[in-house]
Amino acid sequence: MLNIHPYQESQKLIRCRVSSKCNPPSTRYIELENYKMWEYMVTTKHGLIVEQDLSLCLWVHEEEFIRNEDIYSRAGSVSPVNRLLILINDEAHGYYYSASRFVPLKETEKVKEILLSHTSSTQRQDEYTNIEVIPGYTIEQKSHTEEEPLVLGLSTGPLEELRAAAELEIED
Repeated sequence: MLNIHPYQESQKLIRCRVSSKCNPPSTRYIELENYKMWEYMVTTKHGLIVEQDLSLCLWVHEEEFIRNEDIYSRAGSVSPVNRLLILINDEAHGYYYSASRFVPLKETEKVKEILLSHTSSTQRQDEYTNIEVIPGYTIEQKSHTEEEPLVLGLSTGPLEELRAAAELEIED
């Protein structure tokens, strides 16, 4: 039996491209269950434009990928993507903050620097604050067209129709 650390487990991700007036387009990998909230935040708070050519990906730890490379390499487009495990010790409030970010291999060091720039100098010097790089790969599912959109489970259309029907019943 394999002894897999929880952060080595596979993760479903959405691959998308973002752009802004100040920066060239870049690729982002967002956890599937957090995608809609993330999209709302980056568009309303940061003014980014999220392009609609979304793809579903599966991130797997490097060891898992190597063990099953024959299968994964036939399943879709493969890209080296690291998982950054961020651990920040907030000594003043007595707790740890932990989060994961998924970044293309070539952007790992740049993103680490950006993430650390959001911490205080005291936190950066704390021996318990760190960013662990967990190597892995994404296997991208086929692209979705407008005729076959990627469904993320948060459509408002049916909800609005039900609300309108309920309002008509109340008026009658």
